[in-house]
Amino acid sequence: MNTINPTTTAKRQLTYEVISGGSGLLLALFMWGHMVFVGSILTGAKGYDWLAEILEVYFIAQPTVMVIFVLVLVHAVLAARKIPAQLAE
Repeated sequence: MNTINPTTTAKRQLTYEVISGGSGLLLALFMWGHMVFVGSILTGAKGYDWLAEILEVYFIAQPTVMVIFVLVLVHAVLAARKIPAQLAE
């Protein structure tokens, strides 16, 4: 007999929701940070170049791209599980 334990299923769903919420929060914080960095162009060419140099010299830009890519994938997979499988749902 193959019975599914409702508490195990509920815990798994809660875990998925927490991960989805956490990844969404991190993506939202990234967007705010991105807006601040894009807004740094208002500091002029010298300030903008300084910020770009800091991000490149300390290898902040490249790993951030990979982390955001993984976060988008995780968030998309966890959000896609909520899409109804049939029109009636």
